[in-house]
Amino acid sequence: MRPKWRKAAGRLRRKRLPPSLYLWGTHNDMNKISKPAHTRHTIKKPKVKAEKKAGTLHIKWVVSFIGCPRPMRQTVRGLGFRRMQQVLEVEDTPSIRGMIARVHHLVRIEE
Repeated sequence: MRPKWRKAAGRLRRKRLPPSLYLWGTHNDMNKISKPAHTRHTIKKPKVKAEKKAGTLHIKWVVSFIGCPRPMRQTVRGLGFRRMQQVLEVEDTPSIRGMIARVHHLVRIEE
């Protein structure tokens, strides 16, 4: 008789349920689900654009830099970002454009 603290040999596997028993079904069924009634017929409000100063850019940090190399993190911080989803108004200079180019997959330029 083996002691209680020792694990059994091998791994126990749970049986996988058929796709029909999952909440959403298969991946293709997700496209067929209709939207809720309160979102179907909503009226879109016109967006009001803020006045843009000459020579400035509005940039927004949209993707986390977790897993990115340290120089890339420093570039995001160097642009002036402190938190995600933050929008900054920065000068449109070649140095700022170069910094944005280095982290173009993490930030978005907003008009």
